[in-house]
Order: sequence, then C-alpha cells, then structure tokens
Amino acid sequence: MKIRQILSLIIVSIVVCVFHVCGPRKDTIPVDDGLITAPQQRLNTAQLFFYEHGILRWRLDTDYMERPLSDTGNIFVVPVDITVYDTLGNLSTRIVSDSGTSSSQMEIFDLWGNVHIENEDGSIVKSDKLRWTRNLRPSARTRPGAETFDLWGNVYIENEDGMIVRSEQLRWLRGQKRITSETFVQVETTKGDILRGKGLDAIDDFSRFSFKAEVSGRFPDFRQRMEEGDEDFFR
Repeated sequence: MKIRQILSLIIVSIVVCVFHVCGPRKDTIPVDDGLITAPQQRLNTAQLFFYEHGILRWRLDTDYMERPLSDTGNIFVVPVDITVYDTLGNLSTRIVSDSGTSSSQMEIFDLWGNVHIENEDGSIVKSDKLRWTRNLRPSARTRPGAETFDLWGNVYIENEDGMIVRSEQLRWLRGQKRITSETFVQVETTKGDILRGKGLDAIDDFSRFSFKAEVSGRFPDFRQRMEEGDEDFFR
C-alpha cells in the first residue's frame, strides 16, 4: 500500500515538473520606468511638415519623436533639425539642437543643447537654450507668422560682415528686425574693436546699435587710426 502511495506521488511530481518546464513560456511584460497617463506614440527617423495657407513654412527632421496621442502637437524630439521657409517657399533659416519640445499648437519650441541657427544671409547664432515663438494669432501690434527667438547661455552671433556679438541673454524680434537684451553684451569687429555695455537695442544686422548703461570699449591703434582719418569704427 505504501509502495503504491509513493509511486503515485512520484508520478504526480513528474507530471507537474513536465508541465512547468515544458509548458508555454510567459514573457515578462515590458514596463516603462516613467508614469504614463495616456497612450503615447514613439517614432524613429521621423519627419514633420507644417503648412500655413497651403505653403510649407517649416520641416522637422529627427531621429526620435515622442508624443501623446491625446495631444499630437506636444512633441519631444532628439535631436532637432528644423528648416524654416519664407512666405514664397524659399529656405530662410535652419535650426539644430540636441533636443527640443513644442507646445500643443506648435507656437512655441523650446530647444536645449548646442543650439545653432543659420540664416540665408550667412549669419549664424549659437546658444545653450532657445525658445522659438511663432505668433499664429496676430493682434493689433503683431502680424501673423511673426517670430521671436529668446536665447540663453553662451549666446554668440556672427553676422555676414564678421562682427561678433556675445551675451548670456538676447531676444531677436525677427519680424521687427531688432535684437534686444537686458544683460551685458559685447560687440567685436574684425578690426579688433570691442564695445561692451548693459542693455542692448540693435538692428538685427548690427548696422546700428546702442547700450543703455555701463558702456566701455577698446580700440586698437586708436590714435593712429584717427590721425589717418579712419573713423569707420564698428563697421
């Protein structure tokens, strides 16, 4: 009797082991480390095109894009490569950075890391961070499509004539062709002239600019240049 019980237990154990080892394997369901409150779409090597009145205004190219399905305008991309076109469809500006996000209506883009802007006139702009604001709802003071570029951290501008501008904060009002700042700004020319000041108001090609306070400068060979009639400073 005991032998039968022992044999029965052995058979049951063997059957259980067989079903446990040889049965269908259950893979672990992947779980995201972050808290996801809504379905998300994740794309590799994506392109995004934005049109206004049937005209292509900008194109985004990226290696990775993430956005919630409930708000497809709110995107996160790595890296950022934006090509901007004018109202005639001609290439106007190229903007690149390490990463970026956009608002729901794609009126605001926040870009971080190695921000680099190239304009059609050959000028370049660099900074650590950029907020690109596009005015899609014009008021009495602004026009549709007006753009503002707010730059922070190691801001560097070089215009087509080689003039260099450095600051920690600048605002470029592109529609008004103005650049302003409330912080210290340094302007350098190819002749080595340097002018510094706090608070800036300038035409965006720096053909004319002014500081608000604490202005100082350095002008190599100033006396010799004045004696020779060279009054072409900062040009």
